[in-house]
Amino acid sequence: EEKGGAKKQKTKKDNTRTTTKKKKRRTVKKKEETTPKKLTSRDAAMTSQRRLRRALAEPGYDSELVPWASGTMAGSAARLLRGNEAWEGLLAELVLVCNEAAWRKSRKGAESVDPKPLMLEYVSDRLDTDDPLWGYECRTVREAWLQGFVCLTVFTTWTPYFRFTNEAAAAGVTADDVERRATDDALAAELDAQRRAGDPEGEGVVWPRVAEVSLLGG
Repeated sequence: EEKGGAKKQKTKKDNTRTTTKKKKRRTVKKKEETTPKKLTSRDAAMTSQRRLRRALAEPGYDSELVPWASGTMAGSAARLLRGNEAWEGLLAELVLVCNEAAWRKSRKGAESVDPKPLMLEYVSDRLDTDDPLWGYECRTVREAWLQGFVCLTVFTTWTPYFRFTNEAAAAGVTADDVERRATDDALAAELDAQRRAGDPEGEGVVWPRVAEVSLLGG
């Protein structure tokens, strides 16, 4: 009996040690998961940081009163804007006109409408980082109320092997599309033939003859 009791006691101690080891392993694992990973010098150089902005002043008109721009542009006027500074002053209006467009779309019965299609932080980041930046704003002629806008920048990639093609699976072109001649590779070939230059690990590979839509709203 004494031997059996001693054996049970020993087993109990062994189980306690095993449990303690498991707890230590879990603690070490938890510490490894919560410890932030250090950025490499390259990652740190590529990481963007938001700068502080002054408080945004809301426009002096109600977005609900802004009329739709007609297809003929009657009563509206488009104006070319160049440079980041020219667009930064419109930041509040850009966000509000997008919110108003989403609200009007939901009133028409559209499903899954995002009440804030373009977040303030995203618009602010694009106006800060996209360079060069240009585009058009559309306003009412009489009141100068913003009805819509489009911002453009040069197309830039950060991979040396990027190419335009319809043959990639991500393009969504099927064999049936090719047989029916619903699409061809002409546009992709013309885009891919454009000159490009730059460091993919630095400022990026810039395509000066290809434009990218940076922001669009209205």
